[in-house]
Amino acid sequence: MRKDVFTGRWVITAETTAVRPSDFHFTKFARETTFCPFCETNEASTPPEVFAIRKPGSSANGPGWSVRAVPNVAPRLRIEGELGRRAEGFHDAMNGVGAHEIIVETPHHDRSLHELETHEIADVVRAYVARLVDLEGDKRMRYVLIFKNHGEQAGAHTISHSISQLMGLAVTPRSVKTKLVVARDYFASKERCLYCDVLQQELRERKRLIAENEDFLAFAPFASRFPFEMAIFPKFHNSAFSRINAAQIESLAKSCATPYRSWTRPWEAHPTISLSRTGHSCGREQGIGTPSKTTSTGTWRSCPRLCGLADSSGRLAFSTTQCPRKLLLDV
Repeated sequence: MRKDVFTGRWVITAETTAVRPSDFHFTKFARETTFCPFCETNEASTPPEVFAIRKPGSSANGPGWSVRAVPNVAPRLRIEGELGRRAEGFHDAMNGVGAHEIIVETPHHDRSLHELETHEIADVVRAYVARLVDLEGDKRMRYVLIFKNHGEQAGAHTISHSISQLMGLAVTPRSVKTKLVVARDYFASKERCLYCDVLQQELRERKRLIAENEDFLAFAPFASRFPFEMAIFPKFHNSAFSRINAAQIESLAKSCATPYRSWTRPWEAHPTISLSRTGHSCGREQGIGTPSKTTSTGTWRSCPRLCGLADSSGRLAFSTTQCPRKLLLDV
């Protein structure tokens, strides 16, 4: 068993060197070739864009873009309105105020994120940062999550075009609040950042390292919940993903590109392998404060969904196959 130092969660691991990508089996997901609202020239089929990276001279909500962010046509949360916090007896309720956006990563229907050039991935990251900065200016937002699901097991069975999604919440999820509290308590005890200490240990030991450049380190977390799970940490202290500069955006794109492309090779017969990627940016949390010197939460995590996640109402731990660093490098 291994304990996740960031959450206190335990993971039951089966330590083995025998597991290989070929040991997993998938249901192939065929890319739809019918009308797609996210393809270039179909811009009128989506809500008006809130951000886009465009060629000089191109017009908003028309062709000529490389990355485009639009509100979700069927949003779980809406940006308009007041929070309307209220009590319903012993229970709490509020209006469904927040943000739910689609970030279209490429105008081309037949290309996935791992098939983009590094400078194109950098444009996607720039769009992430721009949307985070904009939403962090909204005092109602306490937490912004960017996530990407690729493949049927990850939940991307209805959209073939390569997209990410963004959700801005007026509350901080319990799992994120736990990480903030753990990091705050660690700093109070040791006067050091927990994330920076873990980063330094990974750099010293280099047992779980996957990729590295001047600004970022990709490694297999000590207590991974999924086989071939990968975390990307900045080498500099960073309390929010939205605070990286232009040069660091390029470095992050490079640190993502190499592992993502490598992952496709063992599963070439299954090009729609399920993969979830998440990036977090914390805003205001009452009683904890905006992340600063006590925490470093501007991190990125990728989880290939190679197997189902057993669940139970009383789950105390996750169970997974612990993949050694060598296998992560092999893929």
